[in-house]
Amino acid sequence: APTPDIRQAYAQTRNWKEYEESFLRLMRDRQVPEKIDPIGFEGGVALLCSEAMPECCHRRLIADLLCSYWNSIGHNVQVKHLVLERDYPERKKSPKDDGAPPV
Repeated sequence: APTPDIRQAYAQTRNWKEYEESFLRLMRDRQVPEKIDPIGFEGGVALLCSEAMPECCHRRLIADLLCSYWNSIGHNVQVKHLVLERDYPERKKSPKDDGAPPV
């Protein structure tokens, strides 16, 4: 979780870039990627958040950080954001995307 100082700074400035940098620095200082065993994440895992979109979500930051680290040490990890097309019209469709919401 972010520290109270990080949360307070974001509440005052609403500067997501600053929040993201501070939060990721904190996660690296805490050695979060190295301390979390990917074995506990085998199969499907969901990180839930009250944010409607992943762009400004600290759980997305954690998911991306873990994914990057675990893939760098030989695991095959993917992050999928479960959003409805109607709520996220800017979502880029991949060539394999049939338009159906992810399951």
